[in-house]
Amino acid sequence: MPGFLNLKNGLFKDISSELSMKGSYFHGAAYADLDNDGDLDLVVGNIGQTAYLLQNNQSEKDSNSFIKIALKGPKYNLSGIGSKN
Repeated sequence: MPGFLNLKNGLFKDISSELSMKGSYFHGAAYADLDNDGDLDLVVGNIGQTAYLLQNNQSEKDSNSFIKIALKGPKYNLSGIGSKN
């Protein structure tokens, strides 16, 4: 599986040989913020093997790459559903 690392200078480094996904057959994927750090992580399903969890560590490297907002509403809408600016 090809893999590239963004060097943040307009260039990418080929890190395919460093990835441990050789010999796998993927059949599905899902993404979600599994560690609640503001960036999306990836779960990849494999045929006949356990699934891969690819953790996105971008927020640990660059704390300015996302915005996290917590809304607080009144008694019966604590999550602030329907909030507007």
